[in-house]
Amino acid sequence: RANGETYTARVVIGAGGIVWLRSAKAWEATDNAYLKTDSTNVAPKVRGLVADVLVSENQTVVAGQPLVRLDAQEYAARVAAARADLAAADAAVVAAEAALTRLGAEEALAASSSREAATMIAAADAQADRARADWRRYEQLVSTGMVPRRDAERVRAESVVAAAEAALARAGLTVRLDQAAATCSRWVE
Repeated sequence: RANGETYTARVVIGAGGIVWLRSAKAWEATDNAYLKTDSTNVAPKVRGLVADVLVSENQTVVAGQPLVRLDAQEYAARVAAARADLAAADAAVVAAEAALTRLGAEEALAASSSREAATMIAAADAQADRARADWRRYEQLVSTGMVPRRDAERVRAESVVAAAEAALARAGLTVRLDQAAATCSRWVE
């Protein structure tokens, strides 16, 4: 009987082993286990060198949690460059405002200079008219012998000089008007 029980136990254990071997194929047994999980691609908002990793491998993270710390040196250099560009732009604005102020002053000066030239023309014309009138009177007096010819020639010379001064004043006005136009054209630049 002991022999029969041993035999039966061996048959039962053998049958159980066969069943276990056949059913074990349905389960995977490996040291490199794979678990189905969600994965997410992570992309930075800015590029840069990683200075420190703030999470460990396979650590659970939540949205918005910092994962890495970037090296701030590159960004500090960019900020300094941007501030330098801003300072240069501010200086350019100040220079442009100064140039506009200078152009405004030059335009006002050109307008005043033009008015001065117009006044000088009026004065030179009046002087020339008086000198011509004097010459006409002296011309009549010379023909009657009441004035020496030398005095008449002096008055005639004064008349010619006064006419030349009037022409010079007109030319000066033209120059000043051209200068004013050049100043005004620089506003466009």
